[in-house]
Amino acid sequence: MCIPAIGAAIVGAKAAAGMSAGALALVSASTVASVASPLVGYAGQRRMAKQQAAYQAQASAAERQRFLQEQTSIRMRQAQEQEDCGS
Repeated sequence: MCIPAIGAAIVGAKAAAGMSAGALALVSASTVASVASPLVGYAGQRRMAKQQAAYQAQASAAERQRFLQEQTSIRMRQAQEQEDCGS
């Protein structure tokens, strides 16, 4: 399908009859751009949201690991203190 035919479909056959091919192409291009722009923006936002969720999951896993190491260290220190007090 050629650009003037797309323009004719957008503005209507009667209006397209009075327009040049260049004007129809401009109408077609601007309409396609106005439809495509939000879709591209949505795709970019979705990609960024997924990436942010992955980073947050990774940070949560690292924080859990750090917490478990801290708890293990505390328990080991308490056990050592109990041994020291018992002897």
